[in-house]
Amino acid sequence: MTVEELRRYALTLPGAWDAMPFRTPPSDQYRVFYVGKKWFGLLGLDDADRPFLNLKCDPAESERLRRLYAGITPAWHMNKRLWITVRLDSDVSDEAIRELVAASHALVLAKLPRRDREAIERGEMNAEAEAELSALVKERFGKN
Repeated sequence: MTVEELRRYALTLPGAWDAMPFRTPPSDQYRVFYVGKKWFGLLGLDDADRPFLNLKCDPAESERLRRLYAGITPAWHMNKRLWITVRLDSDVSDEAIRELVAASHALVLAKLPRRDREAIERGEMNAEAEAELSALVKERFGKN
């Protein structure tokens, strides 16, 4: 799966949006996927310019996945019990990557405040709300 294919898929999920919230190089190599105001994925390039994706994952499932795939490891720079790193150029199939992205999105969506979750589930997360959230990221991190 290419980085652009991954991005296009992630943005089809309800309430999903993305930004590049970090200011200083090499942070321009990182794209964050959000549902509401919470992360469900971090897409980046490692030191060898290989693409990776950090995703939220059920702890028991993450252990199973790490045994099943060489391309899934504990997440880089994140809580290694709750997040996994998926190498896009590994033995993890495109379909499995899509399933993991959807599962991460669902885990994060379920933890949003009820009002936000219900608005997203009704499809009310519109361009205006996304612009507001993007402005918040820009305000906090100085970049969109």
